[in-house]
Amino acid sequence: YRMAFVSWNPLEWQADTSAQHHTIAEAVKSRDVKAASRALATHLGRTALVVLSMASPTYEPVRIRRALATACGE
Repeated sequence: YRMAFVSWNPLEWQADTSAQHHTIAEAVKSRDVKAASRALATHLGRTALVVLSMASPTYEPVRIRRALATACGE
């Protein structure tokens, strides 16, 4: 998935992913379980949605969106 994601938009990938990793790391370092869980779920969910949209643009990932909403408390 990384090769597909990076090839999709390398500059955006670098900036967004770096910021997301920083947010996750800071939440973990501060022992904020809720913030770390939400940041990690958002990061993984976004990655899954982007890769799926590249692989199958017409597929609607309902289960991923539901899981992400649940994990983020929405």
